[in-house]
Amino acid sequence: MSKKTIKNFIASLVSLILAGSAFGFMVYQVDKKSDLMNEQVALLEKEKATEASHYTLQRIAIETAEDRAKLQSYFFIRESESIDFLNRVEAIAPQAGVTLETEGLKQVEGKEDGYVWIESQFSFSGSRDDVQRFVRILETLPYQLRLTNLEMSAQSSSLWEALVTIKVRVLDYDSQ
Repeated sequence: MSKKTIKNFIASLVSLILAGSAFGFMVYQVDKKSDLMNEQVALLEKEKATEASHYTLQRIAIETAEDRAKLQSYFFIRESESIDFLNRVEAIAPQAGVTLETEGLKQVEGKEDGYVWIESQFSFSGSRDDVQRFVRILETLPYQLRLTNLEMSAQSSSLWEALVTIKVRVLDYDSQ
């Protein structure tokens, strides 16, 4: 072989080694960047899922606002709303034909459920039918309430008296 052929062969061999090295380096870089891209795609998918759930929750909150407001009306939001409840009961009593007296009002904590309740005690009198009707009215008031005690007694043949204890739930998100 001539010197020129050997030089060309060495130059070709060096070029081949350089090209192979460059190709290997590029394959390594592509693999490294592909791993980075896969991590970013996974992060982006997670972010899109979070965003979609946020929009879903926001839509549900808007769609259920009326239902939540209705449900909320069945509870006392604050203890001070018990005054409105008492006024409502006192306004209904004459319409039902009974004479009403509020005997007591206090805050109690439920032993079995741990919730805060406003306990009201009412004494009312009227005809037997009027007293029974008023008890049914109290039981069906649009609040989350429990009629915990009912004592009815005849004062005379036409006059009946009842003593009723009612607990109305206080809705307090801060305490739970």
